[in-house]
Amino acid sequence: MKSTITSIVAALICSISFAQSPQLFSYQGVARDNMGEVIDNQNIGLRLSVLSGSITGTVMYSETQSVTTNAFGLFAVQIGGGTLVSGSFGAIAWGSTSHFIKIEMDATGGSTYTLTGTSQLLSVPYALYAETAGTSGTTGPIGPTGPAGAAGIIGLTGPTGPQGPAGTIASGTNSQTLYHNGSSWTATSNLYHNGTNVGIGTTSPTAKLSVSGGTSKSLSVTGSGTAANFPALITNTGAGTTLGVSSNGILTGYPGIPAAIYSVGYAGSNGIFSTATSTGQHGVYAQGENGANGIYGRVFSGAGYSGKFEGGSGVLINGNPTGTSAVATINVNYAGATDVYAIEAVATSPTTGYGHGIHASGGYRGVEAQGLGGTYTGVVNGVYAYAEGSAGSRRGLTGYASNTGGSSAYGIYGFGVGAGVNYGGYFAGDIYCTGAYLPSDKMLKENIQNVDDALAIVNELKVHSYHYRTAEFEVMQLQEGLRYGFIADEMKKVLPQFVKTTLQPLAAPDKEKHDGTEEEMLEFEAVNYTELIPILTKAIQEQQAQIEELRRLLELK
Repeated sequence: MKSTITSIVAALICSISFAQSPQLFSYQGVARDNMGEVIDNQNIGLRLSVLSGSITGTVMYSETQSVTTNAFGLFAVQIGGGTLVSGSFGAIAWGSTSHFIKIEMDATGGSTYTLTGTSQLLSVPYALYAETAGTSGTTGPIGPTGPAGAAGIIGLTGPTGPQGPAGTIASGTNSQTLYHNGSSWTATSNLYHNGTNVGIGTTSPTAKLSVSGGTSKSLSVTGSGTAANFPALITNTGAGTTLGVSSNGILTGYPGIPAAIYSVGYAGSNGIFSTATSTGQHGVYAQGENGANGIYGRVFSGAGYSGKFEGGSGVLINGNPTGTSAVATINVNYAGATDVYAIEAVATSPTTGYGHGIHASGGYRGVEAQGLGGTYTGVVNGVYAYAEGSAGSRRGLTGYASNTGGSSAYGIYGFGVGAGVNYGGYFAGDIYCTGAYLPSDKMLKENIQNVDDALAIVNELKVHSYHYRTAEFEVMQLQEGLRYGFIADEMKKVLPQFVKTTLQPLAAPDKEKHDGTEEEMLEFEAVNYTELIPILTKAIQEQQAQIEELRRLLELK
């Protein structure tokens, strides 16, 4: 026997039927224990009650019955035919309110009942009410429309209809396309598609898109924005050429457009790559008007060039500025922390001839360079020239001036002013020249006086032999071997105006610092050997006068 439970759950399946007399309705159910197992082939006790109004409403009728389940736990009873507990089955007013059936069960067949469930009685018992129904009253108003039911299953697709008549298509030739002229379709070769390439204005497209404007513009692109982030044309690729232009096919500098062409090259690609194949044509022709830039190049990040030119003559720039304050054909302005180059030009050595980093010519200055350091404490070079190699001759800076009809020509002209130590030219190493001159015109001098007793001055000078400490002061390029000369400290006691305090950078030019720190300098004293020549000349004259006087005295004896 199955275990007794304190709360028995009955899964009830109701099948209710009616008879005219006596008043009964059938009830079927499946009895299960609290573990959900079927109570099969066992006598069970039932207490069945009809409630009025709700599941907790007044008990209108109650009875008990004893019944045996079958092998599937199924049982069937007729309510109204059991042992009366309370109420009257015939007195139930089925039409006055809703009614509920309350089921209690004792799985052992006794009378210790446990509630298994209460459910509403719907339409079936109300047939009992029809037997005693009175005269029908006035039909009430139509109630509100209930909510729409769930959509039904979509029906099967109907059969395919018959083929319609063929439409009218404009006649044309191979590869032509259609356009509508406002009233009908017309075939045209203005847009030409040969199955592989598309041509606009041409019937011989050689690329995926070929555009030919004939005597008009081939392509005109206009942007509607007024700011730099609304360019007329943006082209981007991963690693290939971003935009290739053949010959002179694009007009730039269109008024009111921040960038007629805005092109970005990524991962080593070219922003714009353009080729011209005939004399007089231009790979890129850019014109800027009213303060606009014909070409503007910019490096956003990483190492790159805002403009890079290779091959042939590199770059040919022919400027024709107008106005009273026209400045330059090229204006390169770049600010950075270290190693800033406004223009960097590199020409690798060719197999024949020369490689020129910059070849510049001008009506006034071929090259004008300014080192604008401001308060920068590091090294600032107006012009920095450097030559290296492993064969032949190298010149860090070569100056050449030719003036067939003018007053002067200077291969190199240097001018230093404003600092504590100023030199028009400073050279670490030997200097060779075929002629040297110092200013000596009388118009440049004042307080002119004859020098007397120069021999006495010379006699105070101490001449020494020595070797320079070349290893310790390598950057100065001091001369090797035995040297003869003066000591500046001793010269200052005799001719102090011939001695000058000098500053020498401790770092070679190719090892200059560019981190903003002040350059380390070596301070030492230098002697103006050239100005000793007049003193020595006068001393020789005085000595010669003494010799002549001694000779005269000897001849008198």
